[in-house]
Amino acid sequence: MSRKAKFSFKAQWNRFCILTHEFFERQMNNDFTKMEEFKAKLEAIDTVADRIRFLTEDAIFSTAIPQFVDSYLPKEGTQKPRDDSADYDSLSVARRFIESDYNDNNYNKQIENYTKAISTLSMDTAPNENRRELCRLLTKRAELFYILKRYDECLDDINELKKYSISNDLDFLEEMASFCEETKAKSCFRELKPKHFEVKSESKLLESGMSDMQLVYNDIKGRFIRSTKFIPRGTIIAAENPFVAWLRPNLYDSYCNYCLVKLNSRYFYCKDCFKVKYCSSECMQEALASYHSIECSMVDVLKDWAMGHMSLRMAIVAGIEEAIEMEREEKIALKEWVNKEFKNDYSCIHSLCGESCLHDAYFTASTIGALMLAILAARMNLVKENTEDFYILAALLYKHIAQVYLNTYTVYDHNLRNTGYYGVICSSEKRKKVGVSLYATSSLFSHSCDNNCYKYYSGSKIILVSLRPIAAKEEITVNYGTSLAQNTLQTRRNFLNQNFSFECRCSACEVNAECVAYALICPHCKAALVVNEDQSNYCINCNRQNVETKNLDHAMKCAKKAFECAEGFAARGQIEKARLLYKRMAHFYSIYYFSSVRLSPIYDFIAQCYAARNKFYKAYKYKVKTEAMIDESYGFESLEMVALYAECASFLEKAANLSMFRKKKWQKKANFYYEEAFKLLTQLLRADFNIIEENKVSILKQLKI
Repeated sequence: MSRKAKFSFKAQWNRFCILTHEFFERQMNNDFTKMEEFKAKLEAIDTVADRIRFLTEDAIFSTAIPQFVDSYLPKEGTQKPRDDSADYDSLSVARRFIESDYNDNNYNKQIENYTKAISTLSMDTAPNENRRELCRLLTKRAELFYILKRYDECLDDINELKKYSISNDLDFLEEMASFCEETKAKSCFRELKPKHFEVKSESKLLESGMSDMQLVYNDIKGRFIRSTKFIPRGTIIAAENPFVAWLRPNLYDSYCNYCLVKLNSRYFYCKDCFKVKYCSSECMQEALASYHSIECSMVDVLKDWAMGHMSLRMAIVAGIEEAIEMEREEKIALKEWVNKEFKNDYSCIHSLCGESCLHDAYFTASTIGALMLAILAARMNLVKENTEDFYILAALLYKHIAQVYLNTYTVYDHNLRNTGYYGVICSSEKRKKVGVSLYATSSLFSHSCDNNCYKYYSGSKIILVSLRPIAAKEEITVNYGTSLAQNTLQTRRNFLNQNFSFECRCSACEVNAECVAYALICPHCKAALVVNEDQSNYCINCNRQNVETKNLDHAMKCAKKAFECAEGFAARGQIEKARLLYKRMAHFYSIYYFSSVRLSPIYDFIAQCYAARNKFYKAYKYKVKTEAMIDESYGFESLEMVALYAECASFLEKAANLSMFRKKKWQKKANFYYEEAFKLLTQLLRADFNIIEENKVSILKQLKI
C-alpha cells in the first residue's frame, strides 16, 4: 500500500474493520468453508451477550483474542508517570522546556516550548507559584504572537490571562489587546468559531434544532423530522455539537482532539501523554473530564482502532456503569420518543438504530471486535473480565459499532470565515476530511438523493442549512454521501445499500431520476449516456447498454492535453496561446459531455484570457454563457449567480469605457446586470446563512448596498 493510500481517510477509518476481518480469516486459516460454518454457529445464537460468551469459550478464540489485544498494549516500563505520582513536579518540568531557549531568536521554536510549558501548568490549581509562572509564560507567548503579527492568538492568550488576574502587566496587555482588535476589524477574512453558529429559536424537544420542526414516527420510515412551518432558504435548521468525535490519527498534531478545530501555534498539550493537543484550556478540561483521563495511557492503541475507539469512547463518555445499567433497563419504543425531549445525552444516543442493521459481511467481525474492545476496557480497569457486566458491556459495544457505522457523519474542514461583507461567509474550495462525529438530533434527519438541507462544519459542530424553501409539513432531509446532483441512480443505490443497508425510496429514486450533469453524449442518438461508478453505461433515450465510447474517450484525451498546454502558456504569460487552447478544450468537451455544466470553468478561463488583453466585451460574452450552468449547479437564488451578474456588469462597464461608439449601449447593459445583482443580493441577505467560495468574494464586494 502506498503512503498516500495508507494515510487516506478511508484507510484510517476502516482500520478496525480490516483488523477484525483479517484476524478472523487468520484464525480460520483462510478456509472459506470453515468461516461460513463458524458464522452459521454464531448466527444461530439469539443474543449478542451469548455470542460473546460463545467466543470466550471457543477453543480458538478464547486465547487468540486476548493475546491479540495484549499485543497492542504498551510494554511495562514504557509508560510515562502521570501527574499524580509522587515525583511529578509540574513547575520544574515547565522550566525544563523553556530554560534552553531564553536567548534563542527562533520565535517559532520559543512558542513551541512555551506551549509545552504552559500545558504542564494550565491544569494546576495548587501552588500560587505555579499560577504566577503560568501567567508569566502566557504573557511572554502573547508578546511573541504580537511580534509575529498573529493577533488572533495574541488575543486568546490575553483573554486566558484575564482569568487569573495576577499579571503585573495588565495595562500593557490591554493596550496590546486593543491594537489586535483594531487590526482584526480591518482584516478581510476572520475565522468563525463553532460558537458563532446557533439556531435562532431552539426547539423545546429537539436539542440544538430549530423550533419550526418536529419528530415524527411511522412504521415504514421509523423516526424522521419534518417542518411545522414554511422554512426559507438559508435557514440554520440545526447547529449541534457531537456526543463523541473521532480525529484522524495523522491529524493529531494539527487539529484539536476535542472539538476538531484546526490548531494555530497556540494550543495545549495533554501534560501526561503529550500525544494529543487542544485548541483551548476549555477543550482540554472538557476532554479530560469526559474521556481523555481514562484513555490517556492507551492513546497509541486506541488511535489505531478508529471505529472501535469511537465505540468505546461512547461508553466512556456515558460512564461505563451508567451505560451497562441503561442496557439492562427496558427499552423505550421508538414511537414513544415523538413527544419526549431528545437531548444530546446517552439515553437518546442509545435509542439510535443499532445491531439489527449490520450487514451479514460485518456480523462476525463486529462480534469479535466488540469482544476485543471489552477486553481492552478490562485492561484499562473499566470492567472486570468474564463477569456479567463484562458480557453486557461487550454486547453494548457491539451496538455502538453498529451505531457508529450507521449514524455518524464525516466531518470536513470547511474553514468557514466571515468576509466582512453583510454577514456573508466564505469557505475554502479544498475541504479536508478531518474525522467522524456522532450527534443526537442530527442523526434523526433522513436521507434524500434530492435533499433540501446541506451540511457544513465548524470544527466538529454540524450546521444544517436549508438549500431551498421547505414547505410546512415537508420532511427535512440531508444526503448520506450520495446525491442526484452528483451520482447516477445505480451508483446511489449501490452506495446506500452497501454502507447503510437500505434501498432509497426518496422522491428522486421513486421516479428513477437520473443524474445527467456528468453524462456523455450517446453516439447513436445524441441523448445522455449515463456512466456508472463501475464504468457500465446506458442511454436514457435509446436504452442501449455498455455503449462503445472509444471515439468519445479520444476527445477527452485531446481535451486533457489541451488543458495541460494551456495551463503552461498561461503560467508563462502567453495569454493568446492559452486562450486558443482553452477554446479547443471547450470544443472537445462539447463533443464528449451531454450537459454544459463541465464547460463552466473553461468559459471562465477564456473570459479571463480576453480580460487580460482588455477585450472586455468578448470576456463578457463567454462569462454570460455560464449562467445556465450556475443555475443548474447552484440554483438561481445563489451568491454564485450574484457574483456572475456582478462580473458581467464589470466587464461591460470596462468595455463601455474603452469604446467610442457602443459606450451607451454597453453601459446600459452593465447597469441592467448591476440592478439584477442588487435585487438578488438584497433578497438573499435576508437568510440566516449565506456562503460563497473564497475566489468569488472580491467580485461580490464590488456591490455596495
